[in-house]
Amino acid sequence: MDSGWPKVVEELENFLKGAGLTCQQKLVDAKHFGNRLLRYESPDVAVRVVLDRGDWWVELADGTDPKRWSYAEVFRSLLYGCEYDAIPLADQISFVEENWSVILDLLSVGRREDTQAKLEAIKDARAEKMFPGWKA
Repeated sequence: MDSGWPKVVEELENFLKGAGLTCQQKLVDAKHFGNRLLRYESPDVAVRVVLDRGDWWVELADGTDPKRWSYAEVFRSLLYGCEYDAIPLADQISFVEENWSVILDLLSVGRREDTQAKLEAIKDARAEKMFPGWKA
């Protein structure tokens, strides 16, 4: 039976379970565009997959503060120094899986504040590029 979740998301779930994370939410909102939310957490990291009005994305957060989410693309920009642009869901998931140990290191106790500051700077730079003067 089709779960309605893309196969790559189901595979990510298996990866996250194998990494010791537990499922905290798995929701489908059939009344509102079929939106979906999947959230896994551990004490070190939180990962969520969101479908909102047809757009999928993967977000990561420090497990001690799962209110400060950053898109996988922002982490990609931080690690590779590339432009922060949207990438397909499968590529977001591949990035997370392939860079899991680095992501955990970036969110470790000794590095998380510096990492969060760098992630925020990347987000601010993109917002400034898209909406010049937005912070004024």
